[in-house]
Amino acid sequence: LFILASVFFWFFGYNAVTSAFSRYAEQELQGNFALVLMISKYLISRNIQPEDGFLMVCNTCEEVDQSGITHVVDTYQGRLKEAYMMDGLYNQVVNWPVAYQKYKVHIHAQGGHAYLNFGNPSAVVCAASMINEIYALPLPEGCKSSYNVGLISGGTTVNAIPQTVDMAVELRSEIEANLNTLRGQFREIVEKYRKQGTYEIQVEDDGSLPGKGDVDEARQGRINEKIRAIFGEYLEGDTIFRSGAGDLNIPASRGVPGVGFCAYKLGRIHSREEYIDLNSLENALRASLAVVLSCVND
Repeated sequence: LFILASVFFWFFGYNAVTSAFSRYAEQELQGNFALVLMISKYLISRNIQPEDGFLMVCNTCEEVDQSGITHVVDTYQGRLKEAYMMDGLYNQVVNWPVAYQKYKVHIHAQGGHAYLNFGNPSAVVCAASMINEIYALPLPEGCKSSYNVGLISGGTTVNAIPQTVDMAVELRSEIEANLNTLRGQFREIVEKYRKQGTYEIQVEDDGSLPGKGDVDEARQGRINEKIRAIFGEYLEGDTIFRSGAGDLNIPASRGVPGVGFCAYKLGRIHSREEYIDLNSLENALRASLAVVLSCVND
């Protein structure tokens, strides 16, 4: 039904599927997914499209590897002019993609009985020392960057020296070169503990997102101001422009300017209690449709 896109609208619903069909999925079906379908119906019924057409896409569960958006951008490489992602927080616009790198780290040590073998190498001690060094790293200058050890597990019982520990490490930066600096510093820490010969340390790449590529900044600026004007007319409060990670990273890394935005009110995000203010959906439709129609006029 939809002609090849010069303007690309993408719905991003992460964590939408669990062992049961979660409340989150229910809310998203009422939100961005529904808005995309309603806007698509409006365009079709009135035969509205820019000269080069629209590509309207919905996806879900893109938190891990962005395989869906990657496939679309690969398929239409060189033919996408702008990217609009309906995703995020109310009246906030992501216009700068944050690059990230995630690692799974497995540490193995000798272990033993906590009393009889006291002093034997402990995987927990190794992990704790590595974490301490990670959090002592100086952040690169020039943009916002971060590191985090978000998950850690290990050991078998309170009276045993832990033989194994698993931990998850994440590095983020607004500039790809600064992320590479953090990657290098992290690898140096890993190699330092490997060279001690006391621990076996395995590091697995657990996913990454590229940063911003060679985007036409003048066109990006026009998109920013257009969204600011539309949201200023339809939404409450001042529109916040910020950096963030998500599906926008993929087209932006290929030089396609764009934004991620959300026009309805929601709360308790990333939890099973996440909710949408249904009373805000009608106005969200007006704002989102205005964004789409502005692309026709462009």
